[in-house]
Formats: sequence, C-alpha cells, structure tokens
Amino acid sequence: MLQNAFVIHVYHNKGPVKTATATITYNPETRVVQMTAYTGATFDAEHAIDNRTAALELAGWERCGLIFESDGDIITTPEMRHVSASAQYNSHFIAVALVSPSVAMKILGNFYMRINRPVVPTRFFSEHDLAEQWLIQQIVADQVKSESQQAG
Repeated sequence: MLQNAFVIHVYHNKGPVKTATATITYNPETRVVQMTAYTGATFDAEHAIDNRTAALELAGWERCGLIFESDGDIITTPEMRHVSASAQYNSHFIAVALVSPSVAMKILGNFYMRINRPVVPTRFFSEHDLAEQWLIQQIVADQVKSESQQAG
C-alpha cells in the first residue's frame, strides 16, 4: 500500500514538527517519538504517511518507539488504520503505544488492534507515563535482541 503513496512534506529540522494533524517530537535519549494529535483532526492514509515521515526524520531513520496520543476527539479513516498497521509503515517502529483518557479512543484503539492487527507490539494506555515506561521496555528488549543476534 505504501509503495504507491507519496510523501507530502520532507522535514529537516530536529525540533517539534507540526503536520496537518499532529505535533511530533523525538527524544534521542529514550528513542521515543511522541505524536500528539490535534483535537478534531481527521487522519487519512496521507496524513499517516506524512506523520511517519516527520517522526522518522526526527529520529534519523533509526528504529524507535512511537507514542500516539490523543484527547479522543479525532477521526481515523479505514485506509489510515490499514496503512498504519502495515509492515512497511512500521518498518522503523519497535512498538507503538496508543494513549488517551477517552473511553471512545480506547474502543477505537482496541478495534484497531483486533481488526487491523499491527505488525509491531501495540498497546493502549490511559496514562502517558505508563505508556512511556512500557515503550522503553520494548526498546531495551529490542536492543538486547539485536546485540545478541550480532554476537551470535
């Protein structure tokens, strides 16, 4: 699906990036990308690809974790959910934490995980701190796995 997609923007800075649907930051110490959705945003496949591009450019195209956070007042299209669950979209993401205090977002997140079946570990959290802790554990485990594969 992504092979026919196009990149809407190319990002070269290292600070927060504002796309049409989210603000994106990267913490190189934890290797965590934070994608915070704008209230009322509608996410389609092109927005998903644009946000991914911004996130990975901030991360220097290194493998990283992704926190997608929303207050719950967003819309996601079926095409966006399909693209964001794909192997190509997640090729640089170790794991994804979905975060929102909203019950509606929890339902949507569980629907996404059950129906679209993301190819990387994906969990839903109501609290940012718990999501970040889990994501950092996933990143550390991935690093240990990579080092043991290189050694062995």
